[in-house]
Amino acid sequence: MQQTFIGRSFLTITILAIPAISSASPLVEISVLGRVAGSGASYSSTVPVVPGQTVEYQVWAKMAPIGTYNSNNYSLIGSQGGGSGQTINSLTASTGIQAGDGIQSMFLDVYQNPADPIQVNISPVRLNDDPTPMANDTWASLVLFSGTGKPRANGYQDLQHIRPIHNPGIRTAVDPEVVFTGSFDIPSDAAGPISFVRVRWSTDLSSSGNVRVNGTDSFAIVGHHSAAPDPTIYPGTEFGPDPIVGFTQATALNSPDDIHSANLGLMIVPEPTTLSLLGIASLGLLARRRVPRK
Repeated sequence: MQQTFIGRSFLTITILAIPAISSASPLVEISVLGRVAGSGASYSSTVPVVPGQTVEYQVWAKMAPIGTYNSNNYSLIGSQGGGSGQTINSLTASTGIQAGDGIQSMFLDVYQNPADPIQVNISPVRLNDDPTPMANDTWASLVLFSGTGKPRANGYQDLQHIRPIHNPGIRTAVDPEVVFTGSFDIPSDAAGPISFVRVRWSTDLSSSGNVRVNGTDSFAIVGHHSAAPDPTIYPGTEFGPDPIVGFTQATALNSPDDIHSANLGLMIVPEPTTLSLLGIASLGLLARRRVPRK
């Protein structure tokens, strides 16, 4: 049975479709949508909030369109090896009987800049156990991989090392799907620009994943890594100019231009008293404008 998530019909508005191109682009697209918990509103890339509220969010994944090229010289098993990069020539969804293309595993963080005016506490996520009509397609095939809490400099909590992973041989996200859901509460706010809750490839060492395209081309997604005895830390595929996994940006004011993280924008909603005062001030201004000149 396929699990239905509210907001699936909103996908065509929120996830950016990248056309078939020859220049370098991510092969996997990640985006994040949210809404105030219990509101029944559509999921959106920007959420108006007030202190004390809880926001629930979804992290979506999909493969990039056929024709997309990525220049990474990663470990590749298939027809396009040899460090020449990778082009998606075909995408075949798994059927449950025959293994197809798509994402097999990832490592992700949900985090926030401690300088953002709206600060949140991020709770452990719930990995989607039924993202497609196919049986045995859970993203939660490993136990205790819903993320590890890590305090920011100001004491609020980020969530790191989230491990969505399928059972061996299972790959999905040829079509858009929710990988995991989560929530965070908003204990404080301050005046200032829009704030963001961000999703990125995990910055922990040896955070790797796997993807397959074209029916045979299976390759690794690699974050920061090192190899003993060399203590040097290398950026892998995901922290250079052309990451394999790309992140759809929030389209709100002051959204950072960063291909390495997806952003859910949080905007402060004025308190009712403030709105009332603004309304009274507006009425007074209109009354003054209506006084006829003598």
